[in-house]
Amino acid sequence: MKVYVPATTANIGPGFDSLGIALNLYNAYELCDPKNYKAPRTLADDAFQKYFTALDKKAPPLCVRIVETTIPISRGLGSSASLIVGGLLLANQYNHNALTDEELLNLATEIEGHPDNVAPALLGGLVISTVREGKVYCQKVALSETLDFVTFIPPYESSTSEARQLLPDLYPKAEVIHNISRVALLVSSLMSENYHNLSECLVDKLHEPYRKDTIPDYSQIKTLNQLPDMYGSFISGAGPTMIALAHVTTETKHMLSRQFSHLNVRYLAVNNQGYYWE
Repeated sequence: MKVYVPATTANIGPGFDSLGIALNLYNAYELCDPKNYKAPRTLADDAFQKYFTALDKKAPPLCVRIVETTIPISRGLGSSASLIVGGLLLANQYNHNALTDEELLNLATEIEGHPDNVAPALLGGLVISTVREGKVYCQKVALSETLDFVTFIPPYESSTSEARQLLPDLYPKAEVIHNISRVALLVSSLMSENYHNLSECLVDKLHEPYRKDTIPDYSQIKTLNQLPDMYGSFISGAGPTMIALAHVTTETKHMLSRQFSHLNVRYLAVNNQGYYWE
């Protein structure tokens, strides 16, 4: 059996390390005999082994085969979270589903270091999450599947650890208050499908100002909110991919294909289901 694990976008502007959304782009994984599958070890294999270590069990002599891969690597679309969740789900299925999704989420967060990508990869939809003493507290919200996630994927990669090094250790109180107010309004606007506030909701003060110079198209994509069918944009995760929320028209699609011909522009939607088996 194959498990399909979705791509995810994290932060969503002001929701730094706390918001994530699953998208309808997937990697597929299955278990196989390592004698019949020669490939470098991946995070999926590490997660598979970690599952059994956490349960104080001996891991079976199997490896995780990546059957399909459509999530671009190191682009800010949760490729590492997909690998981790895929490995854990295969281990859990092999172990007769001994752990709940909540327990798998805690384990995935321990491996990944933060829940903002692994949570929506498991649960689907928009997930608001926080961690205390190793336990993840989260809330899933289903979003409208008609909302377009116009995804601008550049041909170059970005390192999450390097992107984090660009951030300061301390922030002025006014900037923290700025983000708190906008993340609350952002979640409410998405839940109510009231999108006219999104342009203001997506203005971040905690990470995008420090990362924008690493993305050559940042300013140009940000100005797209001047179009009536484009609500606002944000850096996806640590970048370099950017996403604009929209109800995009055919005319705008033609314009974007001309203006951003050097990027891979994808028109994605929310995945409210999370992973699935086939």
